[in-house]
Amino acid sequence: VVAQVAGRVWSSRAAAVLAALAVALFIPAIHYEGQPEKTALSIVLIALALALFLRTGTNRDLRAVLSAGLVTGLAVLARGNALIFVPAGAMALGLGWERDDQDVGELLPRPQRLRRAGVYLAASLSIIGFATAHNYAASREFVLTTTNLGINLYIGNHDGNEYGYYSEPPFLQPDTRTEQSNFREEAERRTGHSMHDAELSRYWRDQAWEAVTADPGLAIRRTLHKLQLALNDHDVPDSEDIALVAEWSPILRSPVLRMGGLLPLALLGVVAGWRRRQVRVVAAVAGLYLATLLPFFIMGRLRVQLVVPMAVLAAGGVLWLVQVGRARDRVALTW
Repeated sequence: VVAQVAGRVWSSRAAAVLAALAVALFIPAIHYEGQPEKTALSIVLIALALALFLRTGTNRDLRAVLSAGLVTGLAVLARGNALIFVPAGAMALGLGWERDDQDVGELLPRPQRLRRAGVYLAASLSIIGFATAHNYAASREFVLTTTNLGINLYIGNHDGNEYGYYSEPPFLQPDTRTEQSNFREEAERRTGHSMHDAELSRYWRDQAWEAVTADPGLAIRRTLHKLQLALNDHDVPDSEDIALVAEWSPILRSPVLRMGGLLPLALLGVVAGWRRRQVRVVAAVAGLYLATLLPFFIMGRLRVQLVVPMAVLAAGGVLWLVQVGRARDRVALTW
């Protein structure tokens, strides 16, 4: 799927092969494919949503928009912060930003663009709506997907968290089986009344905001450190550390490709291909996804999805290096 995206973005089979190779050799992705949870699935769904969205630029049929919306909705259910792509994708369709570079002068009429944006929104929200309907049936509360938003915000921003990775507050046992109950007990102790799930999430969201505003300097330093963690070569572990598992795996020990090797090539691809509209779309996907990580806490399994747009952009960076090398363009190579 990533090969399809890269081939479309760069109009190059070589770029398609390079991007696919980058994903195949990306050590964190290999690690999470071996875990019995949803991280690997979320990578596939985000890649497929991006591939289908870019296809809407050449296929003006509403079915292409419908497919992109449906898969985006599935991606949201697998990775909650992918919700940002629902309004962002609808806005891009409404403004005509999904067009291929060959269609620069062929902006669709405004009513048609708005219709496409509406179809994309409706398709995405129809999938997300299954979770919302289930939540309402279970609790009689309107909960879009999950009720751990406030809890995750507090974990990533309480005054005892200096660096932005998972750092439990004093009342929390670091165990997923007791996390929700620990937060509920503490909230009810502080307020003196019981809380349903949605109210509990809102309470801890407000507590996170209070912690941020009480010490803005710490909040800024912590956010900058989160950015560093999100782009660092080292993956912040969750229940299993890649370095630990690598003791039994020669593949995970190999220094093939991690974020530190991919990042500079991806940045080069953005600069070299900025005039291409679809490069800007892929760069926006990477930027938006990265931005959604920073309000919470950083873990390897939450940031590994960045491999999809970054592999596409890095393929263009490698092609540009080869091109200027063959042309012996000393000025470009120096830059």
